Amino acid sequence: MIRRLQLQRFKCFLDLDLDFAPLTLLAGCNSAGKSTVLQSLALLRQAAEQDGTLACGLPLQGDYVALGDARDVLSDSADEESIRIRLDWGEQQAEWLFGYRPGWSVLTVENPAPPPPLPPCGGDFQYLSADRLRPQVCHLLDDRAIQRRSVGACGEYAAHLLGALGSVHIDGYQPHPASRQLDLNVNQALAELCDGAEVQATVERDRGLVTLRYIQRGPVGVTYRRPQNVGFGLTAVLPVVVAALTTRPGGLLVVENPEAHLHPAAQRRVTAFLAQVAAHGVQVILETHSDHVLNGVRTALVRGDLAESQVACHFFSAPGTVASPRLLADGSIAEPPAGFFDEWELALDEILFGEHR
Repeated sequence: MIRRLQLQRFKCFLDLDLDFAPLTLLAGCNSAGKSTVLQSLALLRQAAEQDGTLACGLPLQGDYVALGDARDVLSDSADEESIRIRLDWGEQQAEWLFGYRPGWSVLTVENPAPPPPLPPCGGDFQYLSADRLRPQVCHLLDDRAIQRRSVGACGEYAAHLLGALGSVHIDGYQPHPASRQLDLNVNQALAELCDGAEVQATVERDRGLVTLRYIQRGPVGVTYRRPQNVGFGLTAVLPVVVAALTTRPGGLLVVENPEAHLHPAAQRRVTAFLAQVAAHGVQVILETHSDHVLNGVRTALVRGDLAESQVACHFFSAPGTVASPRLLADGSIAEPPAGFFDEWELALDEILFGEHR
């Protein structure tokens, strides 16, 4: 499990030091650095998968993130042309110093001694960006995704994982009360999150693709629907569910905007689902703008699904400015910073009293 991340001179952060927990929530304003934190982890992971020794430097382009060239990742306020990343995971820690070469799409390694190997992040790694795949019947077939158990940064391989590993037994959280089989657990989770929805993924190797359809069961029988003919929420949440249930305990699941295209009630339910995943050994990092996601975490604390020590929360109020309010076991928030999910209260003040703050 990742315990701590330090960034120096990386994008909007001149100096950042963050603690992590089994479930970590990143919230705050747009363009304040939330995604930058996640990109730094994805950057290390994709480099580890390409070349764990960093013999050719740290590539800025890969399967998880494409950050441009060195000019795009060096902080505008940098006092020197280098980037430092330190990561503590498990009982290990490592630090890397990367050099800056204008126009290069790779950062050179400047460690005075041979750099430490990149961490495996505990095993499985899933990174789901805010840019999700649109609804479609046919999906990509890529056996590398099966080997890595990766749904892809946009969820493009979720259908292939589900179709290829449907009969595999999952570890960790098991939504289905009587089975460890992946496809049954995915459908159990979808049914709870999206009012009885089910999905079927079929691998068609002769055509080099995977087909996807949704199932609705009603009083007159079973109806099959194309993804284009059901709500966008199903397409957006399916990769989240598949990623969560295929990540084995000890792995890392990173999700930007788990609330995408979901009704508020479903937003809270998907957060409760992810809290259970975290409680069963997968480290979960969520980036969100939704107070319903925050309340889902608070509800998980009240229910006892997670302990206070298993939750971390960081609020990004401006580029490079971070506060870390504590979420308590009774669901309250210790010393919330200004602007921390208070838009509902501000709107009520204006509606009821004509006040604008």
